[in-house]
Amino acid sequence: MEFLVEKKPFRFHRIGRWWHRDKEIDLVALNEETKEIVFMEVKWSDLQSREARKIMADLKEKSRFVNWDNEERIEYFGLIAKRIEGKEKLTAEGYLCYDLEDIREEI
Repeated sequence: MEFLVEKKPFRFHRIGRWWHRDKEIDLVALNEETKEIVFMEVKWSDLQSREARKIMADLKEKSRFVNWDNEERIEYFGLIAKRIEGKEKLTAEGYLCYDLEDIREEI
């Protein structure tokens, strides 16, 4: 959470884990004034590009179950992992992608 606060795409009012029945999202952060929300998964393993894309697709699907300003919200999706193959390409596509290298740079 602390790392995400430093790398945030916007100022958060609330941040935490979200779950509903069999669906769970590691981190959800939101700003009630600007209607922005970020959904993040955390995987402390090395991820191949294909795995990272699958996680993002699953995250987008789970985000549909988060009932918060559904019609007005601005959504961001991201992934934090030990290492993400193709991180630069995912970032260029608009995803928030951070790995251990990024965390080390912050320390």
